[in-house]
Amino acid sequence: MRDTPEGVVVGWIFAGPAGGDGFNSALGIKRGDNIDAVSLGGTIDDEHRVVIESAQAFKDFIAALSPGDTLTIEARRSPVAVPDGSIPKGGPGGEITKYSITVASRRQWMGTVKRGLDGREIAEVPEGEFEALILGLAAEVGVCEAEGGLDALLDYFAGVQSANLDPNSLPSVVQGFARPLSIDAVEAEIAVLASAAAGGGYDEIEALISHTLDLPSHDDTALSLAMEGVDLAQLRDDLRGLVAWQRSQLSVGGAGVESQIRGINTTQGRVGPFVASLLHDDGRAAAWEALGASHTDAKPIGDGLDKDIRAAVGGDVLFVEQLEDGTMGVVGGPGANTYDMAVIGKVYDIGGDDVYTFAQADDAPAGGNHHIIDLAGNDTYEATTGFAGPGVGVMGLSIVDDRAGDDTYRSAEQFSIGAGLFGVGIVLDHAGNDRYENLGPASGWSTGVGYYGAGLVIDMAGDDSYHGEQLTQGIGGPRGFGAILDAGGNDSYKANGPSFGSVYGTADVYKGFSQGFGIGVRSYAAGGLGAIYDLDGDDRYEAGEFAQGCGYYFAFGLLHDARGDDIYVGNRYGQASAAHQAIGVLIDDAGDDSYWSMTAASQAGVWDQSLAVLIDRAGNDTYEADGLAQGSAAMQAIGILLDLGGDDTYLAKGGSQQGQGGSNTYHFDADGMFGFSALIDLGGGTDTYSSGRGSDSLVATGAHNEETPANSSLFGVFCDR
Repeated sequence: MRDTPEGVVVGWIFAGPAGGDGFNSALGIKRGDNIDAVSLGGTIDDEHRVVIESAQAFKDFIAALSPGDTLTIEARRSPVAVPDGSIPKGGPGGEITKYSITVASRRQWMGTVKRGLDGREIAEVPEGEFEALILGLAAEVGVCEAEGGLDALLDYFAGVQSANLDPNSLPSVVQGFARPLSIDAVEAEIAVLASAAAGGGYDEIEALISHTLDLPSHDDTALSLAMEGVDLAQLRDDLRGLVAWQRSQLSVGGAGVESQIRGINTTQGRVGPFVASLLHDDGRAAAWEALGASHTDAKPIGDGLDKDIRAAVGGDVLFVEQLEDGTMGVVGGPGANTYDMAVIGKVYDIGGDDVYTFAQADDAPAGGNHHIIDLAGNDTYEATTGFAGPGVGVMGLSIVDDRAGDDTYRSAEQFSIGAGLFGVGIVLDHAGNDRYENLGPASGWSTGVGYYGAGLVIDMAGDDSYHGEQLTQGIGGPRGFGAILDAGGNDSYKANGPSFGSVYGTADVYKGFSQGFGIGVRSYAAGGLGAIYDLDGDDRYEAGEFAQGCGYYFAFGLLHDARGDDIYVGNRYGQASAAHQAIGVLIDDAGDDSYWSMTAASQAGVWDQSLAVLIDRAGNDTYEADGLAQGSAAMQAIGILLDLGGDDTYLAKGGSQQGQGGSNTYHFDADGMFGFSALIDLGGGTDTYSSGRGSDSLVATGAHNEETPANSSLFGVFCDR
């Protein structure tokens, strides 16, 4: 429900007994309908009729009911209602309709958001490098203590998160909302661990995942208690259905909505213990490597090879063993081999240009999870179905460890290549110019994806190509950590069509949701951390909408490039952006960089109670964008662009740009709050700005709209020193 000048109006209709799908419901109530009265029971009469004068009054009435009660709602659809606007509006008039509904359990239908942290404690974040600077500049121009200004907004941000805490909320997201001006300190902790993990050591990889997902120490007793009574096959199917649905939608819905919500709810209290148990290394990885290495001088097994193994493996086989987990372990020879990884659990291959194929294998002993060590050769790893592929862990752990060669990792299906679903998936490639590819109309959720788990692609050397279309290249879903860690080389990242058109119907523009993108299930589950850490090289990033350090719904999207002259090409919501209670960060530490983004909301352009920060530490940089860009916030958000060195050029369009924000209509009536925008260039040098703001200046930006205060473009800071 929403309080509006037109009265109490339906703002959103959730799944549940009303059969809601967002704007409509099976019951008949629609978004924008006025709710005039309610009653407990099947009829509304003068004696039992309760007039609804506020959204809170409706919530209070519902809170006093019990599952099984009959509720009658008196609704009215005004002829001037605006149900499809960003803010729904009702109005006078319209025929009164009475709807009868049986009340159900909120806990059954509403996911894990608003349930609190379930006993977890998240550390306070230390002050970052720029917090005092930003506060000082804002105070100097008088926007800290102003009504609805920065001081109040910071408290407001913390309140937005605390009211929506999820047992699966990530520390980085909670900390970012608690102290948004120190998001660089939150990221710095992750960056240190990511840099170490990029060296390929298992302990360092485990440390990065454990920190990011806030995993407990492994404990068999705690794991047993957490998973007691859980139907793992049902949970697997529920979560796969949720992932498949969210490939094209931002919340739950459709025929499988009940199982989607059931899957979300089943994760509570279970992700941490389960994923920690998968990462717990009791020597299994080292034991398999030692066993494989001990048979590299063996002669190929000839006619004595079991027919089932021969059917699954082409080429020379040096050793085969039935392993304790029920899978088969194979040592492959120095020539070319083929492996059917739906049948084989572990491979140690000593050379040759090998081909590994992967298919969904729920009935296999390890459920399709695998451990591959390949010492040499230009190898191909290819998934033939969804929820399978190199380094894909579904309810388990999968590892590909490729030591040399120009390799290809390919899938045309969803959920592939270094992806974990209630599990952990890792692709570790030590050398070579490699290609990671996820293309076609069935693609998505690929190349570094964590969804109630972790998925990493770690490439240690070479000029690599990452080519996908949507939901690819560092994606963090609910309680998920998905990342690409690329240690060196001049790399190319592309996620820009042609199979998925613009979310907004914009011609010749494509959906991205990629390249460091964090996403939750809106209104049901807080999101995770999606990241790219590229540590060296002159790199090119090209993506469609929602990409390159972008977050959506209590999630964190991050792109951090450490060195090189880099090129960023993006579109709407890109290059440090976020929407609907999320965080987006792009950090570039060095080089002469080029940022180009089209349409709206980019380069620290941000929307709706979200945080976006772009930090460029050095170099002669060029920024080009359209509106709501280059340090611009709208709808009670915070957008900050910091450039710390070089001769820079800033080009943008419209009024909401270069340290000036946009409208704040979403939440102003309820909260009286404005956003905060800032462009701060501290590099000296010769900088140019399309807004006409001059070098060596400090000004407050934005103006108060006396007639409609919610449309005010407050508050903003522009600083060039």
